[in-house]
This record gives sequence, structure tokens and C-alpha cells, in this order.
Amino acid sequence: MVRPISFAMNEQTIVNNYFQQKNEDGNTLSYALMEFHRMVEILKFHGVDVLIVENDHPAETPDAVFPNNWFSLHDGLLVLYPMFAPNRRLERIAGFGQKLGQMGIKVSQVLDLSSHEEQEKYLEGTGSLVLDRVNRRAFAALSDRTHIDLVRIWAEKMKYEPITFHAFQDPDNQEKPIYHTNVVMSIGTDIAVVCLDAIADGQERKIVEEALANHVIIRISIAQMNAFAGNMLEVLNKDGGKMMVMSETAWSSLEIEQRQVLEQYTTALVVDIPTIEKIGGGSARCMIAEVFSLFSQTAKA
Repeated sequence: MVRPISFAMNEQTIVNNYFQQKNEDGNTLSYALMEFHRMVEILKFHGVDVLIVENDHPAETPDAVFPNNWFSLHDGLLVLYPMFAPNRRLERIAGFGQKLGQMGIKVSQVLDLSSHEEQEKYLEGTGSLVLDRVNRRAFAALSDRTHIDLVRIWAEKMKYEPITFHAFQDPDNQEKPIYHTNVVMSIGTDIAVVCLDAIADGQERKIVEEALANHVIIRISIAQMNAFAGNMLEVLNKDGGKMMVMSETAWSSLEIEQRQVLEQYTTALVVDIPTIEKIGGGSARCMIAEVFSLFSQTAKA
């Protein structure tokens, strides 16, 4: 996780992130820092290991609190991603593989895709890609931030099956592509939370649903997706317990039956991050970049 030292409305991302809201006040940064540290405390209290990393350019990176967009880890392989917004590219930490090694996280290889920014092709980490690591499937809702060519390149290199589709929301009564896949869906070991209603094409919807056949599917509505109910992340605590991290906004949007299914397979870990959600346009999942190198034998989220 990355401390939001200069958290603020990012004018470079609001052009296609329709979850962002322009309602900042003089307390935005202090509220964001409070929400961040409270979330870290809750994760640690429930036995989840948390590593906090400081950003190289704190004054120029208002979205640094969302590190999952610029890197992902895969049992010793570090992948770096091309970012849509120029100021988000500054979030990539120089010599990050070495710094991870100093924290006890082994990095034996680096796959750097960031050069694709020169061709204006983007793939924003596990925002663009929602991974079924058990069955090696990569789900991607195509958008300005998620280019199909890079999805295919990533999938070929990582030996995943790519599942691409188009997902939409309706701000101001205009159908717009959803900027990141991880607001549409979340895949855990046993369950998948997904807004199938956001996938307008019936054939694409069927492909996604069939690709999730190994999971218990919790279907969420467009309204629940807009409340970040798709932006959850399954993590493991020190005892190997499955914890589903989500925001208070997301949890409050769920029906009783949906909560019951979710809690059959995981423990709901709810954090209150309203400022980060409204101003940043991302939620709990976006704030966490998973470390698989430390838990390669057990982590399957």
C-alpha cells in the first residue's frame, strides 16, 4: 500500500473515470490520510501483513494511493504497466524490484510493459486485469485504459487465457466504457462478484459467466457496482484465513442474501474510505497491490 501524501482530485484521470466526483474541500488530504491509516490498522488487526511503500514523487502523484495499477507480482516476477495519465506514470518507483528484495520479497524477473505508453496503448495492472490465478484466466473490460493488444501480449507472456469484453456505465444518460475491470468484478478462490448487467453484449456476457463456472457467482446490479461492490479483494491473513476486503459503501449496498453467500466462503473485512472513493474514483481493492511472492504456496485470491 502507498501512503496518499498528496491525495487530490486528478484532473488527468477524470476524463474517463466517471466514479470520480468534483467535491473537494480543504480537508480532502487529511481525510484521505486518516482513511488510509485506519484501513491499514484494520487489516493488521485481522492478521493481514501490510507493507507500506513511499512514493518517489509525492507532490506530483495525487493517485499514488492506488498502486495496483502500475505493478503486479507473480511468484518472483514483477510486472510494470503502461499508464494512461502522465502524472500516474510518476508513481512507478525506480529500482522497485531491488526495494522489494530489501523488504524480503524475492524478485527474480521483471517484465516492463511501460514502453507501450509511447504508442498510447495502456494496461493498468490489476485494475485492467482481474485475475483468476487458480484457473489462469485474465478478465479485461476494454477501455481507454485497457488495450486489447496489451491484454493479449500479457496473457501470452504469462500463460493465461484472456477473457475480453466491453462493460458500460451510464453517467449523465450517456453510455460510457467503464475505466477499469476491477470495478465490474472481483474473483476470489471460491466466489466471484460480478456485474453482468454492465456487459451489454449477450455473447460476451455468456462468455464471462461461463468462464466463472468454477466459482460461486454473486451477481451485483449496476447500482451496486456504482457503489464499488465489484471492487473487492480476497486476501489471506497470517493463519491462512480468507478475508474479503471491501469498503463500507460496497458492504452497505449488498443485499442480505449476497452477504450471506460471501460470508460462507470468506470473512468480510469492511473499511470506511468515502473520501478516497469520491475524489479518487477507486475503492478498497484499488488501494492494495497483492504480494504473492511471500505466500506462493497458499495464496490463490
